[in-house]
Amino acid sequence: MSPKLRLVKHHHRCAHCLFRRFFVNVGLNCDEIDRAGQTTTTNIGPFHPGEYLYRTGEPCKALYVVHAGTVKTETVTFDGDLHISGFYLTGELFGADGIHQRRFATDAIAIEKTWVCELTFDNWSILAKDYPDLQTQLISELGRVIAHKEYETLSTHHHLLGQRLMSFLTDLLHRVRERQGSQINEIELTMTKTDIARYLGATPESISRMLGKLNKAGYIVNSKRKIRILKDCSSLDIAI
Repeated sequence: MSPKLRLVKHHHRCAHCLFRRFFVNVGLNCDEIDRAGQTTTTNIGPFHPGEYLYRTGEPCKALYVVHAGTVKTETVTFDGDLHISGFYLTGELFGADGIHQRRFATDAIAIEKTWVCELTFDNWSILAKDYPDLQTQLISELGRVIAHKEYETLSTHHHLLGQRLMSFLTDLLHRVRERQGSQINEIELTMTKTDIARYLGATPESISRMLGKLNKAGYIVNSKRKIRILKDCSSLDIAI
């Protein structure tokens, strides 16, 4: 993390924070959660759009949860292309790619003005001694992250662009609904069409054309940076 960054206030209860949910699941009450959060986690920010949270090859000493904003992770492929490997919304965990070798395998970059919550491995070890079930919580979450990545890989390599794009938009909608409620059917795209293209293995032009086709076919309402989902991706016409 850059030494230029300032810390946000410590006393902040984030209802959607993954670390807070871990604490709830092992039986801590509100006061205990606040004490655990204040002594073991650090809120860091703001990171401005385009600013790196960490870079490929840097030592991995912590895991992170998006406190507010959006983060993308990207890497350069063997043939020199830039590939975006993930987008992370408020309340979501990132940095797990550095656990294996204790060095990050990707760059993490703020897409918009962003704050993150940092939990170092040293502090995690201290917590886990007092609350052993936290290890189970972390393993479960890492398993969910891996399963989601496998699904994304399958979708990217075996589906047509229209299916991949609708699957991406639907997944974003489901993730937003987890935090804002099931009544939400519109998402704001904080990432650019170039970012989406690099994530889906396409070009920005093809993403723009496909958004237009999906809009015309009645699957979405495309309004600048906002997308309203009208139909589930499972109903997508294979010709789109």
